[in-house]
Amino acid sequence: MRRSGQVLRNLVLIGASMLFAVLCGEVALRLFLPQIFDVHPRGMYIEDPDVGYRLTPNFSGVINRSEFSQRFRINGAGLRAHRHPGTDEQDTVRVLVLGDSQAFGFGVADDETFSAQLEHIFADHHPSRSVRVMNGGVPGYGTADQLALLKSMGPKLDPDLIVVQFLSVNDILETLNPAKNRAAVADGWLTTKAASAPEPQPETDGDGYGGLVRLIFWAKRRSHLLNLTSNGLGYAALRLGLTAEVDALWGEDFSADAAAATTDSLIAIAAEARRLGAQCVFLYTTGQNYVLNEDYALPQSALVVRQAAESAKVPWIDVTPYLRGRDDRFEQFNRLDGHWTATGHRAIAELLAERLTALSLLPFHAR
Repeated sequence: MRRSGQVLRNLVLIGASMLFAVLCGEVALRLFLPQIFDVHPRGMYIEDPDVGYRLTPNFSGVINRSEFSQRFRINGAGLRAHRHPGTDEQDTVRVLVLGDSQAFGFGVADDETFSAQLEHIFADHHPSRSVRVMNGGVPGYGTADQLALLKSMGPKLDPDLIVVQFLSVNDILETLNPAKNRAAVADGWLTTKAASAPEPQPETDGDGYGGLVRLIFWAKRRSHLLNLTSNGLGYAALRLGLTAEVDALWGEDFSADAAAATTDSLIAIAAEARRLGAQCVFLYTTGQNYVLNEDYALPQSALVVRQAAESAKVPWIDVTPYLRGRDDRFEQFNRLDGHWTATGHRAIAELLAERLTALSLLPFHAR
């Protein structure tokens, strides 16, 4: 009896010591190495009746993450800038890129996004032509939001070619709850509408991944220690190939309704492009898990995009095999943040330049 009491006391002491260590770690991080939760600077977004929110024209700010602190500019049209206005020629070919924070370029400079680098490649390869690549990527946008933005701004931007950057990690899951229903701008900050529908959650196959992912994301928004350790452990697990089966973490555990809504949105974007007199191509991208893991199988989300492309009669480009085959694949992503580095954006731009030319999607003609 005395021995069992001693064991219980030891367990209590161990638990208390562990809790004290965790609390000390949390306090130390908050004081000396605080993690960054609000990465979007105040004033970066304005409300928009068509999309819900969009980038603030003529805004400049800094995006902060633990791995980078990067300044950016928004031009007068409300797109991320990488050139001075007024440089278009009369016969300029205009390419519009739609996408989310990957296309926008979290963590890279204005002239390092794949939109900017693609424009530079065209200038080098076709010096007698004038090609402008407009970066319409907006953080948090899914396919339904990209469609709304295209309908709203497309006529004014007058593109000849529209590149739809699709991110497998979250684009399908976000389709059922577009920004117009869930997002608001309050006092300069992007917030969630109190009366909006709940965020779409990944379905599970009985293993409970969906609930676990929601719990982790909730806790990471509140604990500096958990944010730092989970990101580090997550990258280590990725490099060891331990995350390949956790589909909910990589956007692959989605419902048939979400897949159907995504297909409809992509087809509608292609139809809107035709209405604007523009060509269209779908650019399928994944998170770093599918690029860095040794084993690779075509994700289910790729089949959704391929089906949408076939139905819309537009080409689609899967960047993952290309990124996997490059010698610099481990330099293409910010390890903890997950967005492309300048190296990753350069790889995307090089692939796009090659494929767009091969597909004859660049209408070099007088307008």
